[in-house]
Amino acid sequence: MSVEGARILVEQYDGLHAAEVEGAIQIVLGDQWDNISTGTQQTLVNEQYYDMNGLQMQDLTFFFTNAAIQEEFTPYGTQGFYLIDLITTTKLTRAEILEASIPDLTQTRDLPGFLDSNFRSGEVVLGQQRYFHSSLDIGSQITLAGRTSWGTCTASASDRVYCTRIVYVLDPITSTGEFRLPPANVVTTGVIAEEDEDQYQMRLHRSLQIYGQP
Repeated sequence: MSVEGARILVEQYDGLHAAEVEGAIQIVLGDQWDNISTGTQQTLVNEQYYDMNGLQMQDLTFFFTNAAIQEEFTPYGTQGFYLIDLITTTKLTRAEILEASIPDLTQTRDLPGFLDSNFRSGEVVLGQQRYFHSSLDIGSQITLAGRTSWGTCTASASDRVYCTRIVYVLDPITSTGEFRLPPANVVTTGVIAEEDEDQYQMRLHRSLQIYGQP
């Protein structure tokens, strides 16, 4: 293996202001965000990606060494929600996003990278979930109630690496329910290397198979 050098990758999410409108949460401000709610499941998503096409054209592999989510301020508001951040070597479908966003207490959630998910752990560079709930003790402002993280900082030979931010809004949605998320940077560091041809072709073939290409 021949090491070409270190690299820092940065992708950005814009902020989000969401609020109750006629009994449902709607996006007030946030150009990158989509409302993919179905029925009573209130889900918002922001999908971005790192463009790695230049590396693939040179038959190079990116080996991740670290990944972090950097936020401009702490999320705040009056409506409770789950916030899930994912960096993956393959793109999540909308069905997988909806499935991942269901809270753990239903016992039907399939977070990417875990046993019941279609995603193998090696496809998740970074996963992070936070749970914010409304607290009557501080004027109904949300507080951070739980946090978990996972991921393998895997290597990738594909032309894109995907960044996905998911919000699942908790019931009940009150008439004053609203929250704000900060703009955020998705920062990863890694090493670019030229692998042995056999290793590279195996990794590239696996990436294309996962992505659904022949």
